[in-house]
Amino acid sequence: MLEFGEALCENPPFTVRAMSTRFIFISLSIMLLLGIPNVESVKEIQNLLDKTTVNTKGLTKKMKFKIALALMTDILQDKAPIYISKAALAVEPNLPEQEVALAATPAKVTARAALTQFVGQVAGGKAAFVVRQGYIEITTAAIAKKAK
Repeated sequence: MLEFGEALCENPPFTVRAMSTRFIFISLSIMLLLGIPNVESVKEIQNLLDKTTVNTKGLTKKMKFKIALALMTDILQDKAPIYISKAALAVEPNLPEQEVALAATPAKVTARAALTQFVGQVAGGKAAFVVRQGYIEITTAAIAKKAK
């Protein structure tokens, strides 16, 4: 397990912070229970995914999926933390360790396109993401389909 603030990859293109999943889950739960206003709505996160531009240059090399998700969270300025669901881990226990990379072209894509590319490369194409109140959840395609 990485310690808080430890670099996730060599020469990361962005500042990346690593926190334990349990800490993030507990923090999000407390925020949702207390109704802290900083939790982004589903619509706000959808807009953020569509309006945030990602430079693909630093993301074309193979990296672990968990690193890609940490980078995406950083790109989204921590307004939309990304979590892997227990259901997805039950189907694919090594999901966070799988290798992913963005295509070299085009040079810039939306955050939604980048996340879609990353998610499409893991779990044999059986993973998907769902925008929830305050966060983005990586889950199975079947669960994502039900959520829509």
